[in-house]
Amino acid sequence: MGGSQPNSAEVVASQIERDMPSFEGRTLPPMRELCRRYNVSYYTMLRAAMVLRDKGLIWYTQGKRMQICGRRDEPETTENSAVTAVVQYVEEGIKEGRFRAGHRLPKMQYFTSTCRVSRDKVCEALRALEAKGLLHKYARKWFVGPSRISEPATTLLPRDSGGKPAIVLVIPDYFRFRYYFNHRSIRGFFTTLLTELELFGFDTIIAFRTHSVASVAFASGIQEVRTVIRGLGARYIGCLLCGYSHEFPDIEEWRQSLAGLGKPVGLHVDDCDDTSGLPSRLPSPCFRVYISFGCVVQNAVDVLHQLGHRRIALMEDKVVSDRPWMKKRRSIITRAAESLGDGMTVETAVMPEPAEDKQKPDSDLVSRHGDIMFDHIDRLQTEMGVERAAGEKVIAAIGQHLADEMPSLESFVKTGRHTAVIAANDEVAAECYLWLRYTGRKVPGDISMVSFDNNPDFALFSFSTFDMCLENLGYLVAHQFIRDIPVKKDANGNITTRPRLVDRGSLAPPALRRRR
Repeated sequence: MGGSQPNSAEVVASQIERDMPSFEGRTLPPMRELCRRYNVSYYTMLRAAMVLRDKGLIWYTQGKRMQICGRRDEPETTENSAVTAVVQYVEEGIKEGRFRAGHRLPKMQYFTSTCRVSRDKVCEALRALEAKGLLHKYARKWFVGPSRISEPATTLLPRDSGGKPAIVLVIPDYFRFRYYFNHRSIRGFFTTLLTELELFGFDTIIAFRTHSVASVAFASGIQEVRTVIRGLGARYIGCLLCGYSHEFPDIEEWRQSLAGLGKPVGLHVDDCDDTSGLPSRLPSPCFRVYISFGCVVQNAVDVLHQLGHRRIALMEDKVVSDRPWMKKRRSIITRAAESLGDGMTVETAVMPEPAEDKQKPDSDLVSRHGDIMFDHIDRLQTEMGVERAAGEKVIAAIGQHLADEMPSLESFVKTGRHTAVIAANDEVAAECYLWLRYTGRKVPGDISMVSFDNNPDFALFSFSTFDMCLENLGYLVAHQFIRDIPVKKDANGNITTRPRLVDRGSLAPPALRRRR
C-alpha cells in the first residue's frame, strides 16, 4: 500500500511533472486547487511538492506560490535562478516583517538550507540586496535596512525643522484609547507601532475624534487636529486614523480633509472585513490597515475540513451574541463553510449566562466576559464543600451539575452530530473547554476545538487558536511611515498580515473519536 498507492506523494509528483507544460506562467496553481485537481489531501500535496523540489523542478518559500524551475520552453541558467531565489526570499521576508529593520539576518547556513543554494550564491544575493538599499553590513554581519545613524529619522527633515518627525494618531475618544492599550488581544498593534516609531526617532502625537472631559488635554475634532499638524510644520510625516466604523462614522471626511495636507493618511478600521463605505483601493498617499477576518476564518474552516470534519458547532457567549461584531463573525464563518461544499455545515450554540449575573451593569462587561464558566465551577465547589476540583468523583459531580444547569449545551453536544467546535473568541473557547472537560468530553478525542485571537490570558488552556499577528501589523504600519524598507501590500495597496495557527493539540480527525 506504500509507494504504489494512487494518492501517494510520489505518484502525485509524477502527475504534476507530466502536467507542467499545461500550466500557465511560471507558477503552479494554489495548493487548494492542486488538492482538488488531484483528489488528495493537503498533506499529501505538500509531500509531493517536496519531491518536486528535491528533483529541482520547483522552488517555493513559505506563503508563496510554487515556482516552476525546469521548463523546457523557458530555459534559464541555474546560477541566475539560484541568486534570484535568495533575493526574492529575503525581499519577501522584509516586506512581510519576518526579517525586521535593524535586526540581523539569519546565518549563512539558514539560506543555504532553506533556498538550497551554495554559500557563494547567497553572498552574491546579499550584495545585490545591499545595492538596493535593503541590507547593510556591519562587523561582517548583515542587517536589514539601510545603515542607521544616531538619529536616522532626521534625514527626512530639513535642517531647520527643529525636532523629530511626528506621526499623529487619531482615536475616537479617551475611553477607546484606554481599551486599545489595555485589551491584550488588541494592544499588540499599538504598542508595537509606537515602540517601533520611537526606536527609529519618531514622535507620536495622540488626538481624538470627539471632545470629552477625559480628553480635554488633547486635540479633538478635525479643526484642532489640523491646527496641531500645521504647528508641526516640516516635522509632520503623516496620520493614522483608528476605530470601529460605528465609532468613527465620519472617517472618510477625516481622510479627505487630512489627505489634502499632502502626507500619508492611514486608516485602521478594526471591523474585520468592513470597509466602512471606503473604496477598496484608496488614492495615494492614503492606505488602509486591516486584519481580514474572512481570511482567518477560511484558514480555520480549511483546517477542520482537511481533517475530515463536516458538522461544526459555532460556540458563542450569550453576553455578546447579539452584538454587531459577533453577528458579522457568525455570518463569515457560515459562508466559509458553505463555500467548501462537501456537506459542511455550521450550527450555533450559545454559552448561557449565569442567572445571578444577568443584572450586572453593562459597564462590568469586560471584567465578567470570559469568566462565566469559572463562576459556575466556583459556586458549585462551594456548595459541595470542596476547596478545589480534585479527584475524579468531585470532577464528575461538578460535571453533572453543569450538565443539569446547561441542558441546551448538553443536548447540543450529546447528539454526537458535531465533531468540532469553532469558538467565537478565546474567552468563549476557555468556557467551552472547561465545560467539555468537566462533563467528561475529551479534547480532541471526542471533539476538536479551534478559536481566534490568541489571547495570552488563555494560553494555558489546551485549545488551538489563530493569532491575528497584530504585532507584526503594527511593525509594518510603522515602517510604512518611516519609509526605510518596502512594506508588503495586497492587490489593492492595503497593508495586512497572514494569520498564524497556534496548535495546542486540540485538532484531530473525527475518526479518532471512534477509535477511542
